[in-house]
Amino acid sequence: MAPFNVTLVLSDLAHLERRQGNHARALELYRETIVAFQKAGQRGAVAHQLECFAFIAEAQEQLSRAAQLLGAAEALRENTRLPMTPYERPEYEQHLTAVREQMGEAAFAAAWAEGRTLTMEQAIEFALEVATDG
Repeated sequence: MAPFNVTLVLSDLAHLERRQGNHARALELYRETIVAFQKAGQRGAVAHQLECFAFIAEAQEQLSRAAQLLGAAEALRENTRLPMTPYERPEYEQHLTAVREQMGEAAFAAAWAEGRTLTMEQAIEFALEVATDG
């Protein structure tokens, strides 16, 4: 496992790749960082990585998966009392609104609720499955 500071840098690199539309590279990095954050006990960082997997799922028109991942991330944040940072919130809100609008309220609510039932471990496993789907 990489040192924690290296994981932080890799996560930042993944964010840059994702924002530039380099989803395959971003997913490769997120696969590494989400596991490293989990092993380090950084649950807030795990939640943020789940959100980033969701942002990519949305970009790849995997809307139900995006909503499930967002629901799982929110449940993890609530259970651990680790809210997102002010820096994370605007991008999150933008993607959340887009997924909800594209899916419609009923479909979104069902997928969101399904995601909220996942444990952190199940959510990570689901995110990694999404990541291999391309």
